[in-house]
Amino acid sequence: MHLKAITLHRFRNYDLLDIKPSPGFNYLYGLNGAGKTNFLEAIYFLIHLQSFRRVLRSKMIAYGSEGMYLRGDFLRLPREEVEIRLEAAVGGGERKYKVDG
Repeated sequence: MHLKAITLHRFRNYDLLDIKPSPGFNYLYGLNGAGKTNFLEAIYFLIHLQSFRRVLRSKMIAYGSEGMYLRGDFLRLPREEVEIRLEAAVGGGERKYKVDG
């Protein structure tokens, strides 16, 4: 699968992040604590509905926020180009997950 676009809202240290990565190689860099691993965790969470860090979902919500929202647009490759939208919303003791709406 190829990540076409991702939106993070109140996820860990991201208040709002909306990125459309290049179809080629993408490089993440930044200072310690900048959120590089958090960004990768968001992608993993959208696909697996859990963190690779094995933490509670409530710990992924930005400090002081009541909930988080993630959306990823993926392209299934290589045989067929099928677009898939994955969404996750967590907050207030509720979880909602959507595939293509």
